[in-house]
Amino acid sequence: MFDFKSASQRERSRFGLRAWVAALVVLLAFGLLGWRLWVLQVQEHSGLLQRADSNRTAVVPMAPRRGEIVDRHGEVWRVII
Repeated sequence: MFDFKSASQRERSRFGLRAWVAALVVLLAFGLLGWRLWVLQVQEHSGLLQRADSNRTAVVPMAPRRGEIVDRHGEVWRVII
């Protein structure tokens, strides 16, 4: 992969700089993800909870479908109440 024994001092410093920049980018990316997680979970919790509840529950009136009760011969039963 990378042989430090045969590399010159300049190549070593370039490799070290690239490693530090890559580590900084990764830490910055995780920092941004952590910050966004904190914003969503702590700051905007109540508003998002209300949106989720209103999205989950909706009252839609529907007329039930009623069928006729038939016996095994297909004759309609008439129930007088």
